[in-house]
Amino acid sequence: MVKNIFNKYFYLALAVFALTEIASFIVFVNPWLRLVALAIILLAVLVLAIKQFEYGIYILWGELIIGGLGYLFFADIFGFRLSIRLGLFSVVFLIWLYNLIFKNKWSTLKNQYNFLILVMILIIGLGVVLGILSDRQLIDIFFDANGFLYLLLVGAFILANIKLKRIVQILLTGSLIFAVKTIAILFIFAHKLSYIGPHPIYAWIRDGGIGEITIINFPLLRIFFQSHFYNLVAFLLVLVVLFVANEGLKKKDWIWLSILLWFNFLTLVVSQSRSFWLAGALGMLVIFVYLIIAKIGWKKIIIYICIFPVLVITTHGAINLIISDFRINLFSSRLGQSRGESAISSRGAQINPILNEIKRAPFVGYGFAKTITYQSSDPRVRTEENPAGWLTTYSFELGYLDLLLKIGVLGLTILIVIIYGLAKDLYFIGQREKLLFGFLVGLVALIIVHIFTPYLNHPLGLGYLLILIGITK
Repeated sequence: MVKNIFNKYFYLALAVFALTEIASFIVFVNPWLRLVALAIILLAVLVLAIKQFEYGIYILWGELIIGGLGYLFFADIFGFRLSIRLGLFSVVFLIWLYNLIFKNKWSTLKNQYNFLILVMILIIGLGVVLGILSDRQLIDIFFDANGFLYLLLVGAFILANIKLKRIVQILLTGSLIFAVKTIAILFIFAHKLSYIGPHPIYAWIRDGGIGEITIINFPLLRIFFQSHFYNLVAFLLVLVVLFVANEGLKKKDWIWLSILLWFNFLTLVVSQSRSFWLAGALGMLVIFVYLIIAKIGWKKIIIYICIFPVLVITTHGAINLIISDFRINLFSSRLGQSRGESAISSRGAQINPILNEIKRAPFVGYGFAKTITYQSSDPRVRTEENPAGWLTTYSFELGYLDLLLKIGVLGLTILIVIIYGLAKDLYFIGQREKLLFGFLVGLVALIIVHIFTPYLNHPLGLGYLLILIGITK
């Protein structure tokens, strides 16, 4: 399996991702192209998915890996912004319904995860009803709950004949192109080839929902894209391939894997996301424990231990080279930055107010768009108009507390059952297909990331669960 990853399909996927990024920017800076481009893409996906349904799933998977919030391509239609993610969702969902009804694919509904996801969707529906009954704004309820709509695709992921090799190839190629994009953006802004403000590249990143660019200690900037989560997954998967599932690897395979490992690690450093850093460190620890339990050999374990400092030193040096400033220490700049510290304290400030509300409705929660008022230390909140920093919001960074507040212990329990089932399936199937252990470590990373940065209420995290369902069914 592993030795056949770097074939013509790998290079084809690499080219498709690269061309997609280029096309996205061209279309963004030429608004008259947006509707045309979106229509052409969705029509092409429709044709491909009708011909072979799993192509639709592969495209959905690829869009998550580089798409951020889902607006890599979009068009404004009568005041509504139609995103490529919503378009792909609609196309794949409708073709799945067609297969279900007219091609008699009802047997696929017997899968255990279909039942669990259905229960989860019903709980989400209850959360919507509770929000409406509480006289909250419908638009707020929609924006708070709409990420869960992605779960409706579970049947499509089960129906499709997903090939593990293709999933891995798409992940590796997408993460590599996204890494190159991240590094290019850092270079461009560090050298003032573009600026934070009304400039095309910055607008493409912000308005396209790709991520955010903030100054840490110029010329050092934080380039954080939401889809960097998949660089984290790719990094951990490559580690597993190198040390666990490495039977039959050739010289070309080792070269490509080393490139992928280094670029994905570099991207995680550039993202300066402490959530990703923590999840990555614990993911590496899980792999380390596995290597010891599996008695992989002390030579490999020593090499594994040495990889981390080598990656830290070389990627940090590369960043200094990219920004042309060797005086800056990225880690001290990031960890000592006041906004970063205020972000941590703001998360901490959310805990008691949320817990106090959860205690009053622990079982089913308050429903969506439930607001909490707390005192934030974030300088973007604590302004001259609001010197005390009071903030009322329904959007919280502490993912599990957010879920408990809105869908209660009932909803969180079902989600835990789904995750536990996937972890168990990945572990046992991974006994014969070692590559799946990499996806299991990725699941561990997702669980950790969601503590501090919500992903399990968004297609980026839910899509990962769905792809795991598709490859373990």
